[in-house]
Amino acid sequence: MQTNELIVYLCIVLPMIPVVFAMRDKFSKRFLLFMIIGLTVCLVSAQLNTIFMQKLNMDMLNYSTAISPINEEILKAIPLIIFTLAFAKKGDEILPLAFAIGVGFAILESIIVYCNNIGDVTVSWAFIRGFGAALMHCVSTAMIAMGLSYVFNNNKSHLEGILGLFSLAIIYHGIFNAFVQSKYSFVALLLPLLLFIPINFIEYKKRKYFEKIEKVK
Repeated sequence: MQTNELIVYLCIVLPMIPVVFAMRDKFSKRFLLFMIIGLTVCLVSAQLNTIFMQKLNMDMLNYSTAISPINEEILKAIPLIIFTLAFAKKGDEILPLAFAIGVGFAILESIIVYCNNIGDVTVSWAFIRGFGAALMHCVSTAMIAMGLSYVFNNNKSHLEGILGLFSLAIIYHGIFNAFVQSKYSFVALLLPLLLFIPINFIEYKKRKYFEKIEKVK
C-alpha cells in the first residue's frame, strides 16, 4: 500500500469516526458510516488496481475501461448486498446509502488521482472529476441498489439478478471512463446526469405512491 494514499485516507476518515458515534439520528449515522465505507472501498480498490495493472501489463486507457470497473463496482456493491440482506429490502431504504458509498469513493479517488498527477491537472479536470466522476460512482452504485430489493424478494433470481446488476453498472462505468479519457470528455459530465435525474424522479414517484397507500390503510 502506498504511504501517501493511506495518509490521505486516514486524514479524511479518522475525524469522521467520532462524528458517527455522536450522531443521534439513525439515518444520518448510517449515511456517514456508508461514506466511510466508500472511502475504504476506494483505498482497497486502488491497491488492487495497481497490482492488477502491473500484472496484466496494460495501459491506463485499456485497464480503466475493461478491468477497473469490474473491481470497483463489485467492491462498492458488497456492503449494499450485506446491508440489504440483513436490514432492508426496500429500495428507498438502501438508495441513499448507495449514494453515500459513491460519494465517499469519489472523494478519495479524486484526491489520489490529483496527488499522482499534480503537475498536469486543470480546473476543467476538477469539474469533471468532482462533478462527473462523483455522480458516476453514485449512479453506478444506485443502479445496483435499486435492483437489490427486487432481486432479494424474488426467490428464483438471486444469482442471475445480482450478476445482471453488476453487468449494468460495470458497462456504464466503463463507458464513462472511455469518454473521460477521450477528446469528448464533456460527454462524461452529461452521462451521469442522464441517469441521476430519472433515478431520483422514479424514487420520488415510488415514495409518493407508498405514502398514498399508507394513508388509505
